[in-house]
Parts: sequence; C-alpha cells; structure tokens
Amino acid sequence: MSSPLVSVIVRTRNRPALLAEALASLRAQTLRDFETVVVADGGTPPERAALEPAPGEGGIVLLHRQPPHGRSLALNAGLDAARGRFIAYLDDDDLYLPEHLERLARFLSGSDSYRVAYTDVEQVEQRLGPDGRYHPGRRLV
Repeated sequence: MSSPLVSVIVRTRNRPALLAEALASLRAQTLRDFETVVVADGGTPPERAALEPAPGEGGIVLLHRQPPHGRSLALNAGLDAARGRFIAYLDDDDLYLPEHLERLARFLSGSDSYRVAYTDVEQVEQRLGPDGRYHPGRRLV
C-alpha cells in the first residue's frame, strides 16, 4: 500500500457533533491524497459510521486511548500512526477551507528549501442557537 501525501491528525474527546463537522471539512478537500488519523483521547470512541471516508479519500484510522493522556500525548500517538509525507493537524473544533491541504502540499512539494508551512486562520465566534446547533457569529483573521 502506498503512503498518502498528507496525514491529517484529528484529536477529539466526547464531541461527536464537532468531530462530524471537522471530518466533513476534510471530505470537502480538493486534495484527495490524504489519510485521516483520529485520536480519541479517552471518553467514548466515535461511532464507526461517522468515520467512513469519502470516495477517493485515503481512509480513516481510529486510535482510542483509554484513559486519556492529554493533548500532547494524543498528538504524539497520531504522529506515530501517520504514514504521510506531510503532517497536518485539525482539532475536532476546527475546520479546513476546501483548498487548505492542496495549497500547503503544493507549496511544500515545490521546494526543498521549506520543511514547514502554515496559513492564517479565521476565528469564527459561534453561538449556541435554540435549535441546539452552533451558528457563526463575529469573524476575526
């Protein structure tokens, strides 16, 4: 089996709705050559149905760590499982814009001078609505 270009490590713990949104942002990526490593650090592991990859996506690996070991060790566990040439991080309460992975991978693949790349972020304040869902509010770059 060939290695994916990018491994995306997603840390989560008992937030299935947020995890679903984060994974949906991965499924919307224009770059398809990536795998997703979900590290459930304690708590209830995500349901297998929530972890089904989109067609053409490299697959989803689930690591369930019990008891929880904390954010840093969860990230290290994800790094140990990652097979990609490049590593990206996405916490369960964050989202990627559709071209995020493609732009970073294209930049890094085009030069031997750089080993790390990052982008600006847009912070979106969310408010819990009467429907029980979060809705976007104020935006900061």
